[in-house]
Amino acid sequence: MVNSRIKAVTMDSLALAVMLVAVGILAGALFGANGTRIATSMSIVVTACVGLQVFSGNTGIVSFGPAAFMGVGAYTAGILTMSPTIQRSALPHLPTWMAGYGLSVWASLIVAAVAGLILAGVSGLVMRRLSGSAASIATLALQIIVYTVLVATKDITRGSQTFYGVPRNTTLVVALSVAALSIAVARTFRDTRTGRAVRATREDEVAAAAVGVDVRQARLKAWLLSGTVLSIAGALLAQFLGAFGPKDFYFESCFLLISMLIVGGLGSVSGALVGVIVITAVTELLRALEGGGHI
Repeated sequence: MVNSRIKAVTMDSLALAVMLVAVGILAGALFGANGTRIATSMSIVVTACVGLQVFSGNTGIVSFGPAAFMGVGAYTAGILTMSPTIQRSALPHLPTWMAGYGLSVWASLIVAAVAGLILAGVSGLVMRRLSGSAASIATLALQIIVYTVLVATKDITRGSQTFYGVPRNTTLVVALSVAALSIAVARTFRDTRTGRAVRATREDEVAAAAVGVDVRQARLKAWLLSGTVLSIAGALLAQFLGAFGPKDFYFESCFLLISMLIVGGLGSVSGALVGVIVITAVTELLRALEGGGHI
């Protein structure tokens, strides 16, 4: 039984990853550089949407804070990958211990993941005690707090001004690789003991607790994993855009991710992937029609 479950999870993860890679390669092949740009952006959003699904899809609690984790990941990666020369110009008052690293894309993703995990751990002390609408409101508060901090810490983030000079290290290969890995992690988590426990709390919290499920601990683990994946997505986005600001990680991004997850299906990892593909396709089609019919 265990072997069959592992096989099913592996096959599902592989199928979803292959679907994503196929869409990315096809977009690049059909539409050239613009198609590659769209596929790269879509892969980053897939990672973010999967990160949101890990918590909201499994717990049934709608999180309004995904962009907060993405913002933390983006600024962390931006600071750590920026060249010392540009850093001295863009961030003249940056604390010495933060300056001069010039990390690679993969190293920056690891550090961003740690930053997201720390934020999730601190906020999780509150989140684990809440459920339903109270938990959703708490995620909204987290989003506002992080945005306020990003704007206020001008020496580190340039405040409300554009944060520029980030090397554009996020290629299609990097974005697809991370998205495929995030899909595999989310799909595996769903069928672990913790994942099943979290889904049980979604269906009936009282009944789950009655049969021995530690509701608080299960939700905390989902929150930690979700925050980590979302921060990685933010780090990828920062190194895709090259320049960004706090508003790129506020309510617009939050509601876009939620809408994608709802369109595809809140309760499954495949729903996150399908939702991103559908909304990205519709958006690009409308943009093409507006611009005269050429993608």
